[in-house]
Amino acid sequence: MRWTAFILAALAPYGAAACPSYDYAAIENYHIEGDWLAEPVGFYVIAGGRFDVAACGVPGMPAAARGFFEDAPDFAFQVSGIAGRRLTIRVASECDAALLVNSATGAWFYDDDDSPVGSKDPQIVLTRPVDGRIDVWVGQAIPAGCPARLTLQAG
Repeated sequence: MRWTAFILAALAPYGAAACPSYDYAAIENYHIEGDWLAEPVGFYVIAGGRFDVAACGVPGMPAAARGFFEDAPDFAFQVSGIAGRRLTIRVASECDAALLVNSATGAWFYDDDDSPVGSKDPQIVLTRPVDGRIDVWVGQAIPAGCPARLTLQAG
């Protein structure tokens, strides 16, 4: 009985923290100079995750955020030389993908269907990005994963 209580107590913090958080190590890490993003730079990812972001209640996360994401960011981009540019973060996929971003200022951004290319893919435009770490999660409407392509471009 005491061992059961110990095991449950040890697992409790993970269950409570099962939401997207920049406190987790990103799956992929990149250092990017703003000049490198003059042309679109793409990254392949599996959209989706185990955790329903709508149930998370992450402070500062948009209330409209919906979809399933992993707790760790799919990508952490350490960007420099981005001041004075607009950073467009876009996902292309065959599924109903969603995009979650924690910017270098600590602000959360979410999108589901705003890509202007005639699809229902997500896109977020940071109009005044600052140098620092930008965490990106690519989720989707259901927990199952699907292939997707994340694209970053600064203009």
